[in-house]
Amino acid sequence: MKWYEIASILISIFALVIAFLSTIERFSIASSHRKERLDWYSETIYLLITLRLYCKENASRTEKLPYLAKLSSQIEIGRFYFPSIQAHNKSIGKFQSLSAYSGIRNGILSLLVHSYDTFYENTVDISKAEILQKQFTSEVYSILTPRVFWKKSFKITRMRFVNNITFQQVKEHMNF
Repeated sequence: MKWYEIASILISIFALVIAFLSTIERFSIASSHRKERLDWYSETIYLLITLRLYCKENASRTEKLPYLAKLSSQIEIGRFYFPSIQAHNKSIGKFQSLSAYSGIRNGILSLLVHSYDTFYENTVDISKAEILQKQFTSEVYSILTPRVFWKKSFKITRMRFVNNITFQQVKEHMNF
């Protein structure tokens, strides 16, 4: 074998290793960002459910206030994950000079703002709050695409993070 054939093989192997490591690095960055969004989602959904339960028990605004304040801060943090949609007409929005508030608010944050406004009221439509909560979960779900993530994870790690089993199958297995 000639030296240039060996060099060609070594360069090909090197390129494959770099491509593989690059894929792993991109996946790692994406996984980290995904985890941050899931952590934000987890805190936010806890607040939405807590506020809904408080409202079911006819809690006063004063009792809800700490949770409303936290929900408001989650909305502000959410601006980093779901920035405003830049409109063609730059004059949209009353805070157009503040970059985090310019443009049209992202739909996910609009759901949270609408939820906040709903919970702030003295009498809350619980079914409306539940619909907003489920829509919020559905929107975040559509962005984080768990099934796609699981497939990519398996492709890289060969580890399964979910088993496709129904409650009916569990009951049958346990002889319920």
